[in-house]
Amino acid sequence: MPKLDDVCIQGESFKVTYLRDDDFFSQCWRNLENGKGEAETFNFFTEFVNQDTTVLDIGAWIGTTGLFLARKAKKVFLFEADPVALESLQANLNVNPDINNISIIHGAVAAESGKTKIYSDACGNNSGSSLYKTAGKSSWDVPKIDLDQFIVEQSVTEPVLVKMDIEAAEYDVIPGTSF
Repeated sequence: MPKLDDVCIQGESFKVTYLRDDDFFSQCWRNLENGKGEAETFNFFTEFVNQDTTVLDIGAWIGTTGLFLARKAKKVFLFEADPVALESLQANLNVNPDINNISIIHGAVAAESGKTKIYSDACGNNSGSSLYKTAGKSSWDVPKIDLDQFIVEQSVTEPVLVKMDIEAAEYDVIPGTSF
């Protein structure tokens, strides 16, 4: 049975589970709790996200920002292309049944919809999978998601906060987005 942990980041508490690499991911969550990782990011979220905000967390990984944002925002859309990270992300959401304002979307946000291949230098779940790698230890075919189209289809309204960490694919997405 996977290990279950309680996490508290800047006063927001939730549970996390470890499907693999317990030591690495436990240390990752402890660093976030202790302000040793991304403290400025969480400070920004605390200042600018409230119950009226819809968040698009593009590159959600295992939920390190998404679970925190769910405690603050009206709605959170978590986009994750890496299927191994997606499995951990879903597991982390599953151990928080009280969080009901998150939708997980499997796919790579890109300038247009379709299909693409992502590569990882490892076996996934290491935050290093990317559209811009052309080779790797592992790869997956994933859907591409047109962000403008997604916003229309989901009737996303302002205020919107976009958090994007997609390993250099930002250079493709941002110029192709009109909102």
